[in-house]
Amino acid sequence: MQFTPLFSDLDSPVRHKSHAGQNPWTIFHNNIRDLLTIQTWLLLGAALQCLLFILPLSPTYQYGPCLLAIALKVIDAILVALRLKANPLMINCVPGKHAAVIPNTDGSFSRPDDGFPGGEKIAVFLLNSRSNHPLGILAPGYRKLAKFYARMVRDLGSRAEETGYLGAKMWHNVDERTAAVERMTVFYFRNLDCVHKFAHSDSHREGWDWWSRTGRQYPYLGFSHEAYEVPAGNWENIYDQCQPTGLGTASVPVKDERGGTKWVRTVVDANRGGLRTHKGRMGIGGGEENVRAYGEGIDPYDV
Repeated sequence: MQFTPLFSDLDSPVRHKSHAGQNPWTIFHNNIRDLLTIQTWLLLGAALQCLLFILPLSPTYQYGPCLLAIALKVIDAILVALRLKANPLMINCVPGKHAAVIPNTDGSFSRPDDGFPGGEKIAVFLLNSRSNHPLGILAPGYRKLAKFYARMVRDLGSRAEETGYLGAKMWHNVDERTAAVERMTVFYFRNLDCVHKFAHSDSHREGWDWWSRTGRQYPYLGFSHEAYEVPAGNWENIYDQCQPTGLGTASVPVKDERGGTKWVRTVVDANRGGLRTHKGRMGIGGGEENVRAYGEGIDPYDV
């Protein structure tokens, strides 16, 4: 089996964008949005509009800014929907089906025909935090907790080859409440030993020691973690018309032709071959399972 990578090799690992300083406006926007419920934000907007009515301004300045902002948003959405303007939400979207697999030590994606396409075992580490305080992330102590977290992530990214860190993705829990939601980061490591080494690293111990000393002062702050090691042949994934996410954001260090280190993205084409079916991705089929189930030429996942 030979898989086709969809990204070029890199000179450095893919950084965890949530705390790599790559998009601070997006982080700030999401943090502010999460502070209050949508009802509260609407009431605040209405209150600000009322203040404009109190001021000795002409109706143009009282109504104009709000109506202009809404009009621009509507026009922009229409232009994108009519394909008269590029859709910014499609930036970095990978067309078609693709999967994330671990490359070989030389950076190639070849596998024995009877081998496991994924390549090797991986460890998944889930780290959660939440604030049960009315001020959400502005609550006393949360900023300190967030600083320790950001420092740990930066340390992992800067020592990825040493720590076995492959990548991470941040998520918000949206099924419990509408503001001050739980935040979870999914970390990927080569194995559980790498997770243990990370837990005892200086950057993690610093935050751990701080929480052990002062955590009971902030009963409204909570965090948790879960760790799993998944053997080779027991995991698979598939993505279809998505921006890189999950294990698809990972990058793996391998040796280049000069003996140095390069970083290989995990995303490969899954439109054809074994990776197009679950059994194929698990190494227990060749990708023809859907043809057998639905009939020749009626593979529902064929492109």
